[in-house]
Amino acid sequence: MVLVTLADLYRLGKGRIPLGKTIKLFKRILRALQSLHEKGKSLGNMRSDAVLVSKKGEIQFLGTNTISNRSYFSPEALLLTEDKNMDAYKTAANDIWAFGILFAEAIIGEPVLQAEKDEERFNFMKENFGELDRSTFAFVPDSKFKKIPHSQMSSLKQNSKISGFTLKERLIIAMDRLEQEEEGIVKSTGQLPFSQSQGSEYQYISPERKSFSHTDMKQAVIDFLFKRCFRYSSNERARSASECLQDRVWIMGQNRGDKEEDRLKEKMKKIKMKKMMIMNCKLEIGFTIIVID
Repeated sequence: MVLVTLADLYRLGKGRIPLGKTIKLFKRILRALQSLHEKGKSLGNMRSDAVLVSKKGEIQFLGTNTISNRSYFSPEALLLTEDKNMDAYKTAANDIWAFGILFAEAIIGEPVLQAEKDEERFNFMKENFGELDRSTFAFVPDSKFKKIPHSQMSSLKQNSKISGFTLKERLIIAMDRLEQEEEGIVKSTGQLPFSQSQGSEYQYISPERKSFSHTDMKQAVIDFLFKRCFRYSSNERARSASECLQDRVWIMGQNRGDKEEDRLKEKMKKIKMKKMMIMNCKLEIGFTIIVID
């Protein structure tokens, strides 16, 4: 069985995987994570080079005994762990934060954050999720809470190709781009268009609907990430993969992914019918037609 990491998959897809397929893939990752959480286990350091995917969509996790990237860590994990003692804070809550980072970077097509120091990571959190309140981290000793910097530095500008945008804005822009690429509107120019819906407030959409618009999908993705994953309090965050799987984004994404597959099947059917017509023409007229696919 051939397995590739998520990082390799992003490279093979040139950073642009259709939204429906991304959602279906990450639902499978959640199910694999669910099996660990139900056994009382957690990974502690999920990252794109430690999640393996087979051609059939089977998921495996690599061992995480060594640290490769603390940019996937939750704020409490950053505060309570040191580079040489990563195993000290393996929790399901930390896995959910890391899953959110993985999901976001799959949509954006680039790392959410590239940072060498925890100071940069905390600044990124403050710029995108608000101030880290002392009361939220009452369980963290003062000596460790002091790791959070008071000064603001523009880690956002250093770590995004779309300089100056928040993570939420980057996600909306990327999802708009993916939608336009699926419809064949945008050519591969390497530039991202501005979204008209950028910064707008969303309204609740029932997951019981059988079909969903692109705007519905954007709302569901943003709600899932910022309400289930990127919460400072681990009590407000989804407590396990099972809880995450109850979110409407996976129902909506399944329908959208199925539609994408149906579209592809319909396209292949038309190609097959065209070839059959050419073959019939060849038999009736009696001359050779060369078809170049």
